[in-house]
Amino acid sequence: MTDVRARLVNLFFVNGQLCLIEVFSNKLRSFISSFGIFLGVASLLILLSFMHALRKNVTDSIVAMGGLDIITITKLAPETNAEALAFRRSPGLKLTQAEALQREIPEITMVLPEASSGHAELSVPGKEARANPVAVSLPYSDVFNYQIGSGRAFVQDDFDQAAKVCVIGSRIQERLFPGVPNPVGKSLLFNGMSFKVVGLIYTEDRWDWRSRTMLYPYPTYERYVGGQDNVLGSIKIKVKTISRLAQTKAEMTSRLISMHRGVEDFDVVLNEDKIKEMEDTQRALNILIVVIAVLSLFIGGISIMNIMFATIGDRVREIGLRKALGAHKSDLFVQFLIESVLLCFVGAMPGMVFGSIPTFLPTELLPMTPTLAAADYLLSIGFTIFVGIGAGVFPAWKAANMRPIEALQYA
Repeated sequence: MTDVRARLVNLFFVNGQLCLIEVFSNKLRSFISSFGIFLGVASLLILLSFMHALRKNVTDSIVAMGGLDIITITKLAPETNAEALAFRRSPGLKLTQAEALQREIPEITMVLPEASSGHAELSVPGKEARANPVAVSLPYSDVFNYQIGSGRAFVQDDFDQAAKVCVIGSRIQERLFPGVPNPVGKSLLFNGMSFKVVGLIYTEDRWDWRSRTMLYPYPTYERYVGGQDNVLGSIKIKVKTISRLAQTKAEMTSRLISMHRGVEDFDVVLNEDKIKEMEDTQRALNILIVVIAVLSLFIGGISIMNIMFATIGDRVREIGLRKALGAHKSDLFVQFLIESVLLCFVGAMPGMVFGSIPTFLPTELLPMTPTLAAADYLLSIGFTIFVGIGAGVFPAWKAANMRPIEALQYA
């Protein structure tokens, strides 16, 4: 057993030294042949870093949707003339309808109206910012995990008095109050009215969609912004139990159709369906990313294999001489296999460095924050070894099976 272990150690140690001599004595050839691996590993790590960022964005979106126990009722726009005529019979989506549903359906625990004005201009003297103003109820911030960085959240008095107060995101702060670290207490204009900033929405990076959001009390929308009919674009409903989501959705749909005079000019959507769609999309993107990166590595592996075959042609006499001096097939096989893996690592090491660059870039430059874990580097090393072995097996087998007499006669 000791002899076998010593033989294996000697086999890899001696052949490893020979491979290092060969690779570093032909630096330019080694660099050119391993360039494909460099690109493959770099692209793999870059794609993985953005894949992690995308996964985090999906997770944050799920949190922003309030969890699985949220049902969203959305007003639909007519797509045909017939629908336009039919939709006129409906009173539209109103808060009173959702409140009636809460009284009639025990599963509903909370009604969370939201009225979005779409993208609107906010302004202060001399400056403007495009934002998404949203009128919300008091529990809205807690349910959808809005965090206040400075200032305060809404209080009951803001809603009782239909106060013209708001909390704003960081991008709005940068545009309207540049150089002001804390604009709490200052005023801005929205829809021709002055709103006092009472808080700032905390976001981890400036690309978060919430950084462009302005929240203000729903009663303020009803009194000053929404007009006489107060038709809403959407209402969110929080329910007791996730297990009865389908039944609650069906019951809500049935009662809303009755309230809308038989017209189904709305859509009832489960967060569960949205989350599944996002996860399916992410899974498809992950597969695409992995396929692209693996193809890049295999293309690099093919270039290594070609170089290895060419190298054997240049080193036929060396192979014959080693065999004549007593080298076994296994010695030559291992030598060329190690050389192939080593060439892959010559490209993989700088590829890892280059592929890590996006994780060190300032967050302001990218719409998401790329990250890499130790497992990603281990994965790239594993692929490098796999590609190196795959690229070197056939050249190594060819070298190991050369007949020494024919090899020595090669000029």
